[in-house]
Amino acid sequence: METIMNKCMGWCGHPYMGIAARVFLSAIFVIVGFNKLINFSSTAQFIGSSGLPMPEVLTALAIIFELGGGVMLLLGWKKRIAIFMLIVFTVLATVLFHLKNLTIDQVQQIMFLKNLAIVGGLIALWQGSECSKEGCANCANGTCSSV
Repeated sequence: METIMNKCMGWCGHPYMGIAARVFLSAIFVIVGFNKLINFSSTAQFIGSSGLPMPEVLTALAIIFELGGGVMLLLGWKKRIAIFMLIVFTVLATVLFHLKNLTIDQVQQIMFLKNLAIVGGLIALWQGSECSKEGCANCANGTCSSV
């Protein structure tokens, strides 16, 4: 068992692990953001039915943050900006849509916990977003100060 664990731990520093993390985390944002784009009016109607003002504007912002940030993360372009956009989007969506019936609706509880896990993954990716580059001069203690 220890040999298998040692092999798995050796993969953690592999250069492709950061790419895999970006692909896996960005998938939900790209797919759901694209669905919002092609179903703009029904998404705006849903947002409006929740009592939020300016549903069309909020739908456009959601698409920019979700689809735009997801594609940026997928491509590795401006990773920290993309991660920040996705964290902001996920936290706002969690508070506005999943928090109100958390104790009585199991689906909302699952969505809330899923979003917490996603934010945790994004934070972890933020921590290592630049340090995977060999010779990063700004790295200290596994974090990197560059954007």
